[in-house]
Amino acid sequence: MLSPLILLLLVAAPVRQDPPPPHVGEEISRKVPPPADWEDPERLLRRVRNMMSPEEYLNALEATGMQAHLASEELVVGAGWELEGPIGQFNDYNGRISQMKITGAETYSVYAGTGSGGLWRWTYDEYSANGNQVVWRSLGDNLPNPSVRAFDINPFNEAHIIVGTGEASRYTGAGMFVTLDGGGSWDPVTLRDGIGTPPWFSKIAFAPSSSQRVLASSSAGLLYSPDGGVNWTVALAETCYDFVWDPSNSNRAYAISENTFPDRVWRSTNGGSSWDSLTAPPTGAFRNGRIAICRDQPATVAIVTTTNATPTLIDSVAVTNNANTADPDDVTWTDITNVTAGGSNDPTDIGGQAFHVLAIGIKPNDANTILVGAQGQAFTTDGGATWTTQGNGVLDYTHADFTSFYFGPFGGDWDELVWICNDGGMFLDSPSNNFSATQLQGDANTGIAISQIDYSDADRDMMGIGLQDNGVVYRIGESGDPVFVPWTMAQVGESDGTEVTIVDAETGGLWYCDGWYGWDGDGDGNADRPWRIRVLANGATNPDTGNLNTGVWGVRMHYDAWSSLMYSFETVNLTSIPTGNIAAGWSTAVTLPAQVRDVWGSTVDGNTLFAAYSPAANSRNFSICRKSGANWNVTTTNNFAPVSGRIECVTPSYRWSDECWVALRSPIGSAKVMHVLPDGTTEDITGNLASLNVVHSVAVTPFNSDVLYAGTDIGVFRTVDGGPTWDPFMTDLPVCQSRELQWVANDSGGWNHELVLATFGRGVFTREISARPIIYVNEDANGSEDGSFEHPYQTLTAAINAAPNRAILAIHADTYSEAQTITKELRMETWAGTTVIR
Repeated sequence: MLSPLILLLLVAAPVRQDPPPPHVGEEISRKVPPPADWEDPERLLRRVRNMMSPEEYLNALEATGMQAHLASEELVVGAGWELEGPIGQFNDYNGRISQMKITGAETYSVYAGTGSGGLWRWTYDEYSANGNQVVWRSLGDNLPNPSVRAFDINPFNEAHIIVGTGEASRYTGAGMFVTLDGGGSWDPVTLRDGIGTPPWFSKIAFAPSSSQRVLASSSAGLLYSPDGGVNWTVALAETCYDFVWDPSNSNRAYAISENTFPDRVWRSTNGGSSWDSLTAPPTGAFRNGRIAICRDQPATVAIVTTTNATPTLIDSVAVTNNANTADPDDVTWTDITNVTAGGSNDPTDIGGQAFHVLAIGIKPNDANTILVGAQGQAFTTDGGATWTTQGNGVLDYTHADFTSFYFGPFGGDWDELVWICNDGGMFLDSPSNNFSATQLQGDANTGIAISQIDYSDADRDMMGIGLQDNGVVYRIGESGDPVFVPWTMAQVGESDGTEVTIVDAETGGLWYCDGWYGWDGDGDGNADRPWRIRVLANGATNPDTGNLNTGVWGVRMHYDAWSSLMYSFETVNLTSIPTGNIAAGWSTAVTLPAQVRDVWGSTVDGNTLFAAYSPAANSRNFSICRKSGANWNVTTTNNFAPVSGRIECVTPSYRWSDECWVALRSPIGSAKVMHVLPDGTTEDITGNLASLNVVHSVAVTPFNSDVLYAGTDIGVFRTVDGGPTWDPFMTDLPVCQSRELQWVANDSGGWNHELVLATFGRGVFTREISARPIIYVNEDANGSEDGSFEHPYQTLTAAINAAPNRAILAIHADTYSEAQTITKELRMETWAGTTVIR
């Protein structure tokens, strides 16, 4: 019989309440998934192959001064770069969230590791205080590498987080890092000799109810730490894709790895320090694999794999219901991949990206409900007897390329919720059909900012960006507003956004391109032209311009304001189309010696184009095309880029039509930035950027070529001496792949100009730059006059009267017969030739 005291304590004890899940907000409408193989798998792999190795990456951080910057940087709001978005607002068109974790209890935190955008967190406290809107905060701004798939939080100390950078077949990392202050600072974790620095990690997890035992799966094997991540040993030497802890027994864990043939599933019964192989699963050789366990029935373990024979397709889903049997040789597997022998609803039918996206989950309170993801998703509620795929049934199709399924740790009603991560972001759905999927990206002010941008353009108050997997979006409005100016989708639908070119920022004129690799729109079995160049004018999308097949992945464009022509390419031809008469169609402008990959043009006149080539045999070559009358003369420099290199970007001069700066991808130690002078000679201005593998883009200060900016895989650099010395230009900018830089002049002629940076993983940033005002003069111009490049003054008198003290008068080559008395400090620059003033 209980004593009165004990009885009193039992009565007074509070009843445990399950933490409230997020309110189900705006639902994601169910969509038809994209066709299989809508991405170019070779391009994704080539992107990773072209990245620096972990050792090269770490050396580049030191050699360029970036590591010293990270160690000393104090983030001061408003002192440097400012985030412009896109932030949260596109529901299912954001960026890649690779893995997530939930910690705490009533006031829980939700963490997201992203493919190339660092580590993020939102808390239920802020969510409820913000009117049921998630408030994402970045924890990885000082992280030396932005690719975070693998991470975990110490269950007894939420400020202690371990991160393994890099993601297989998507992004090369730079090792393991740890924070003890919740992301304020990050320190490298030194792995013992023999482990090295793995290019990628796929999972890190503390053992249940332990702050000491930790496992990490990686390209270097399955790593084990007995002391909270301080020291590590190799528990399994094979490439390890994934593992799970048994929630009912913290000494037991399961892992899936490569082991030549056959590959294996493993089990540990001593907390992860040693492992035994289980009976081989049905598929013998893995190219990729994931593993899951059922919380309430922990004898049930399931795996999903792809093989070297079919690296882009799911090869097998297998399950065992006696994973915890005493003898590992007694574990039995059942292949549940294709029970209906080739129907349209099984895991082999969910698309072709399984070499880099693969996910599996088991409902915590129902071992018969299994979810599998690759390009699309499949699920079964009867243990694999039947399957539903591609957004049919109770689970909604949210976005392509599923990276993980996650069930919350709290039980109860949470067991009816599955958290889904993919290339569109983070979503919440119900395998019991209680509601349709809802997005958890946040809104345009407090959302997550992880857009992966390959292409961009900016001019005055307009920006346009082409997104990996997520189409093209643009924004019209003044940057730096207290409330973020919203972004708008130019083309609704999943696609790869490629080139964007602003024709008229004042009216919102934007040309852009998007497409699906290998897309077969008419169903004839042949790939249709995938890259469609479209026009956005005054907010209305016009039909496809009818461009011909580029012959390569994606497309580049150049708008020539002098002739109102848009230039692009079709295999070996540069093509053009009148921007004011799309019905005229594209026509051949210049014939070049090989498959074209990129085209750029001078802004000084309409008579100079630059071209780069593909494939690898021609990618080192560089052509300058000069128009003479109705003809184009082509000068090609073979092997312009170093051996194994290629031309990444060309930045034309503000002075001379033939002058430009060429950004290169090339081996470590080779040229990365070349200056092509007006007389055709070149100079290598790479300086200390030679330790990098690539400079993606260069921005040049108009009429001051001593001050240049370079976008690289580890951030932005500036030189003030024309190139010998480059320093990190990173205040308030996280380390990220900095893809495209644009210099945007102040139209009003003030001192405050702007750099616009598009990143692969963190969206768009801007930074105010103080430089001399520029007042343009062009005697041959007509129309309105405000001194901008688009609307120059037509007389020296008007320009001098409008110019503030110490401004630059940029005078177009001509003869000006205007007597002047100048009583202010002005600097006169000529452009496009010789200027005569008399």
